[in-house]
Amino acid sequence: MIDDLLESKRIDGMSEKEVEGLLGKPLDSTNYFLLSAYDMIYHLGIERNPVRVDSECLLIWLDSSSVVTKYELKTD
Repeated sequence: MIDDLLESKRIDGMSEKEVEGLLGKPLDSTNYFLLSAYDMIYHLGIERNPVRVDSECLLIWLDSSSVVTKYELKTD
C-alpha cells in the first residue's frame, strides 16, 4: 500500500491536514531520524526486506505553508 501511495505521488502538494485525513495522525515525537528535520512521521511497521530487523517509517517535510514538499521511506 505504501509503495502505491509513493509511486502515485498522491501526497505531493497536499496540506498537512489533507495528509492527516488520508493517513491519520502522525506520531507526536520520536528519537528516530533526529538529523532529518522532518515535520511528520508515520511508523509503518517492520521493514519488508527478507531480514526483518528494522522498522520502516514514512518521513514527510512541509514548507512554511504546511504543504508537503518531500517525503521518503526510512528504516531505523
